[in-house]
Amino acid sequence: MSSVSFRPLFCQGFVAVVCMSALVISWGGPAIAQEKESAAVVAEPPTRDEIITMIRERRFADGLQRLDDALVASPNDYSVGVLYYNLVMAIGNDKSDDSLAMLRSILQRHQEASNPGVGNVIALAAATESILLRDESLSLEDKLALLDRLDEKTVGGNSMLEMPRRTAMNRRVMLLLSADRKEEALAKLEALVTESKADLAGKSPTAIAKFVTAVQTFQSLGGTAFPERAAELMAEAQNATSEAFAAEQVDPLVMNAFFMLRLSHANMLARTDIDRAEKLLNELGEALESAPTKVGEQNARAVDGYARSVQQLRSRVAATKKINAMIGTEAPEIDAEHFVAGEPVSLADLRGKVVLIDFWAVWCGPCIITFPHLIEWHEKYADKGLVILGATRFYGYRWDEEAGRAVRVEEEIPAEQELAMLEKFRESHGLKHPFFVTPAQSDFQAAYGVTGIPHAVLIDKAGKIQMIRVGSGEANAKDLEAKIEELLGG
Repeated sequence: MSSVSFRPLFCQGFVAVVCMSALVISWGGPAIAQEKESAAVVAEPPTRDEIITMIRERRFADGLQRLDDALVASPNDYSVGVLYYNLVMAIGNDKSDDSLAMLRSILQRHQEASNPGVGNVIALAAATESILLRDESLSLEDKLALLDRLDEKTVGGNSMLEMPRRTAMNRRVMLLLSADRKEEALAKLEALVTESKADLAGKSPTAIAKFVTAVQTFQSLGGTAFPERAAELMAEAQNATSEAFAAEQVDPLVMNAFFMLRLSHANMLARTDIDRAEKLLNELGEALESAPTKVGEQNARAVDGYARSVQQLRSRVAATKKINAMIGTEAPEIDAEHFVAGEPVSLADLRGKVVLIDFWAVWCGPCIITFPHLIEWHEKYADKGLVILGATRFYGYRWDEEAGRAVRVEEEIPAEQELAMLEKFRESHGLKHPFFVTPAQSDFQAAYGVTGIPHAVLIDKAGKIQMIRVGSGEANAKDLEAKIEELLGG
């Protein structure tokens, strides 16, 4: 099983509620469930490392029993709630029917709990999120009803439940937008902004930070659906933070709001409006010069972190400029040492075809996320003249037959073994297109401006680069497919 890492709480999706009982917890299914008797004496809560081990070994029921016992003793223990969140999300990532049955059981128990504590609520939010992501039998109204049940548990002013409330609202907006219920989604977003403005007139650091968070949420969730309103709020938030940052002494909350607002906006603009992105980065560069004296030496590390982020974005903008300059130019010729599942080919051989070069690696999760699109495009367009070629390198991986996946090895392995791994990897993911492996010292990736993967390049029938997209995501996929159809002639 792959190594386990805990993401920061709430970084993806919801959080949850669970009021624990002292009942025996048991679920059917030999792969996941293991019956455990209720402990007569409440044990110490498991450590983070213990939960990681249980996840690796798929001893989910053991972990739930330990955490349930801990929440019976301390229902308001936030740290136990965090561990519960991670365990439930790991159960959700297990795609078996047994895991889905387990999630349904967890959700039902915790929905029925009375007077839940903070730890319980966080656990319920995790169960709600996992069910929303996993249970394909749920209708939109079913999903909204689940969020209503979660909202009932998070009502009130407890600050430790702010993130469960906010993430539930985020999921609700996404569901409404996906169903084209824009008016309802906008109402939820506007309510969030209105609430955040309640104390803004006093210009306190906390109020400014709250407003900026609300604006960023509006931008990330509703920026595409409501671009004009998102732009208005962004300008308002930038004005508020600029005014606050102009003071001789600046609170760290204000500094964080000032920099994070502009960094996230510049990151978005780096894809759509390079000139505006550079303008924001220049503003940030000027602010960095005065920041040390404004916030004091005790915040020097934070200032250094913002400086690194600005520099990283500058590098990304420079790379984007290079990519933009390549559009319409002759595509560099393929530099391949090996071909996998296909005969050696050059771009010269492919004149008259539309070519998609997909730069990827076996260790790249976002690359794997794009595979369903590549499979679909091959099936839809290969007969119409599309050729997809995967471009990768040797990274020291071999195929583990028992685990059914590629694994990294420390020792040097023969090229034949790594090529065999690529064959197995391709087969395991159902890919239809061939790969080629570039030489170790090749500048082929650099010639196409590759600084991150996945990196997709579309080349027209005359051998000219017509589109480059970096990263996974539906927006890039839609752009690429539209361009494929255009280049193929409709």
